[in-house]
Amino acid sequence: MLSEKSTSEGQARQKSARTRSLRVVNEHFEPIFNASWASAVLLRQYRVLELFSPRDIDTQTPHARDELYLIASGSAVLNRDGERLAASVGDVLFVPKGMAHRFDTFSADFSTWVLFFGPE
Repeated sequence: MLSEKSTSEGQARQKSARTRSLRVVNEHFEPIFNASWASAVLLRQYRVLELFSPRDIDTQTPHARDELYLIASGSAVLNRDGERLAASVGDVLFVPKGMAHRFDTFSADFSTWVLFFGPE
């Protein structure tokens, strides 16, 4: 059984790694994230980036393109075709095109960047 100290140290390492990962992502995408005048940016012919912030209920239906979610704020549980995935700031989730999915539960401050990519 792990001691409280080892558990605490492990949690601190995870938080530090998540913070470093988010910093790298933010540095790479900073010009896009800071474009407050637009909530969607056309990246190339088959790629679109949007900021998604569901309120009360997520009514998503399967999409015609693959998706990557980069959690920007808050936390949520993604139901991906029956598989439940907990996510918080800095986490990245993949949903293949055509797969049923939605955020079952999410915090009031939840928002996520969604990158749609690939052919329809």
